[in-house]
Amino acid sequence: MPREDIVAALHKKGWSLRALSQFHGLKPTTLNNALNGPYDRGEKIIAETLGIDVCDIWPSRVARRERKRVVQQLLEGI
Repeated sequence: MPREDIVAALHKKGWSLRALSQFHGLKPTTLNNALNGPYDRGEKIIAETLGIDVCDIWPSRVARRERKRVVQQLLEGI
């Protein structure tokens, strides 16, 4: 999902990234990190606020994490 769409959806719910960050006890600009790159906690907060699964917002990030998890499990099993 494009950054602009995420920000617009948050605004429709009455949130700015800054306010949502502060509400969750984070520094005001912390949730921007989730829009700029992988940040599990921030992604989860944004997704829960929007009522959307993280994988629907950032499918490539979730797929990458899953691949890394599978590779790690395979390496541990060797």
